[in-house]
Amino acid sequence: MLVALDANRLLNNGEPASLLRWLDGLNLGAGDRFLHIGCGVGYYTAVAAEAVRPGGHVVGVEIDHHLAERAKRNPAKYENVEVISADGSEYEGEPFDAIFVNAGATEVRPVWLDQLRIGGRLLIPLTVALPPDLRPGWFGEGMDVGTGQMLLVVRRPGEYAARFVSWVGIFHCVGARTDGGNDLLTHGFQRGGHQSVRSLRRDRHDEGAACWLHAPHFCLSSVV
Repeated sequence: MLVALDANRLLNNGEPASLLRWLDGLNLGAGDRFLHIGCGVGYYTAVAAEAVRPGGHVVGVEIDHHLAERAKRNPAKYENVEVISADGSEYEGEPFDAIFVNAGATEVRPVWLDQLRIGGRLLIPLTVALPPDLRPGWFGEGMDVGTGQMLLVVRRPGEYAARFVSWVGIFHCVGARTDGGNDLLTHGFQRGGHQSVRSLRRDRHDEGAACWLHAPHFCLSSVV
């Protein structure tokens, strides 16, 4: 069930069934280093802390100072959890085995890709902004929300595998959205074919038939 984090802003802990399914898709295991961007008050950060025991470490990053302070207190019993109040779109730490971005982006930030170890997994919602008249009632008026697809990226030697795994409706990720990126995603989803995506490219190349989303700093491609 949904639990209010800040009733005045209509913030909640997200749909638990979806969040746990996404965490499960990251294949967290003992000894993993896990980065949780947009950790809220730390509920799912604590779930991840259990999944990486023994020997693992979890870093939760939350841009909202008040939520971050609660997140520092809530999982206090977990010695393997560290919570930082910062902009997750710019946070840079030691390499991670898994990164979960818990807010909607239009950009796959280079800093996230750079922090993945070989074999590391990045799960990120790529979303397009919804106009106020099309937002579901449970989001509330004035909330910055979007819908799209969850993208799973896996770093391999010299390349990144990528595929979309599920639908998502979620609040925006501060620092990871641009108007140009929103337009590109909107056209991509309207055109269809996102199921064909199999890789994320970071090399410079001309847009071609295999490019589903050809963005300035990354490309989602059907080429394996």
